[in-house]
Amino acid sequence: MISPRLFVLLLILLTAPLLAATAGELTDAGPNGHFFYDADSGLYWFDVVLFEGESRYQVATLIDNSPRWDWATSTQIDALVGQTAPSGGALADAMGASQTGSVGTIQRWVGFHSLETQPDGWLIQADSAPYTTINTSGSQSNVGSQTHGAWVVSTSDPATSDRLVNCGDSGEFFSDAATGFYWADPVTFLDMTRVEVQAWIDAHADGGWRWATAAEVAGLVGKMSEGDVALTAIMGTQQHGANPPRWIGYYDQATEPDGLLMEANWLPELSMVTVFGTQAGVSNWTHGAWVLTEDDPTPVEQASWSEVKSIFR
Repeated sequence: MISPRLFVLLLILLTAPLLAATAGELTDAGPNGHFFYDADSGLYWFDVVLFEGESRYQVATLIDNSPRWDWATSTQIDALVGQTAPSGGALADAMGASQTGSVGTIQRWVGFHSLETQPDGWLIQADSAPYTTINTSGSQSNVGSQTHGAWVVSTSDPATSDRLVNCGDSGEFFSDAATGFYWADPVTFLDMTRVEVQAWIDAHADGGWRWATAAEVAGLVGKMSEGDVALTAIMGTQQHGANPPRWIGYYDQATEPDGLLMEANWLPELSMVTVFGTQAGVSNWTHGAWVLTEDDPTPVEQASWSEVKSIFR
């Protein structure tokens, strides 16, 4: 009969190799595999390839408006050297596709990082097949002229973030728990003039409805949908495109640029707001409007929604 002490010792010996095998591995993470996780540093990383072809300004728009995310430093990227893919897999399975290299040569991930001056980028590299270990890290200049992505990190799990939630009797609103705002689906005001939207806001002043500011619309950047569904199921039908979908509309600024736009442009689910910007000449586009309230919309308002819209149809 094995003594309790011997049993515990055997258990430790049997499990030790298993624990050692998982140390230093990078694992796929996020609802759609858009992130990877490094347990050694505790950092979550966007797959570099998600930003492929984007300018530094476009990436900075996401980082500046989403407090969860930040530029990775060269020190943080260097710390990935020696990390491996989960047993039986390749690094690309966890980190997303590399930006350069092919089978038989190298696999290299390269992108913008925290330094804006030269060298404005950093790279890591797996030197040989089966591309399971990161062997090299180093600086890279003039990243914008190369096939590139970006190094963006978070200290907290993106899956735990507050989500955008569809709400209303017919899904005509969406809410953001992080801010407490309730938004009218932009498509509600499809092709209305600014005067017509203002008339709707005036008619619903008791419900706290008002024009959204640019900063408030920008606050949607980096938010993901509840249930990781396509954002069209949360924010309503887009005003432009299908892949990526784009929402565009008037906001509280009546002078040019008199509109704001945002997109969800990462497959497969298009479930995160990733792009934000201004749009001039909104009346010349298929458009809606950015309108919100801090009050939970009442059933009375929801019931009168279609009636008010019909005034301008």
